[in-house]
Amino acid sequence: MLLAGWRTGERLDSLRRMRPLLPALASSVLILACRSSDPAPTAAPTASAAPLAPSATIAAPARTTETAASVTAPSSAAPSASPAASASASAAAASDEPPTREEWETAKEVVVTGSTALGCDTKRVRDWVRVLCAKPNDTGGTPVEVKLKKAEVIRPGEVVQHRKNVKTSGDGGTTMLMAKYVEGLNVEATFSWTDQEKLLVLWWAAGKPEPRQLGAFK
Repeated sequence: MLLAGWRTGERLDSLRRMRPLLPALASSVLILACRSSDPAPTAAPTASAAPLAPSATIAAPARTTETAASVTAPSSAAPSASPAASASASAAAASDEPPTREEWETAKEVVVTGSTALGCDTKRVRDWVRVLCAKPNDTGGTPVEVKLKKAEVIRPGEVVQHRKNVKTSGDGGTTMLMAKYVEGLNVEATFSWTDQEKLLVLWWAAGKPEPRQLGAFK
């Protein structure tokens, strides 16, 4: 009993000594309680990643074969001639060449005064005129030879030689003259038979329409 009373008195004495400390302890407990009830701090927001630059979604258009060809293909050296120009050039080249035998055979007669009586045929193909004497004349003479005396083209202010465009022949009883018939033409040739001679003249006055009578035997 004595021991129990002593222990009780000792506890009371201890409580008396701690009483001044109770307000401080209460304040500490209150502070701790407040701190424990504060919400946990959130993490500092991290810097958002910088937006990525948009990638190119449209590729540069590829050049088509046709476009590349049009760029790289070299231009022609010179423009091609038009169909009309080509046809005109072909016709001019054809008129420069003497007609063939077949062309002469199918050609029509033209007017050369006195040719029929001398047994001569006078025909024209394109720009060419032919006088062919292969029969006896009206007095029975047969063709012997032909001699070209003059072949020129007379134009205002000039006279152009035309011999290269005149052909003659005399062989085996046949005489022939073939000339390119152009404006300003003046051709003279002597045709011979066994009994006579005749001067053939072919003409076309410069600046005048083409005559219906192309020439004459005189």
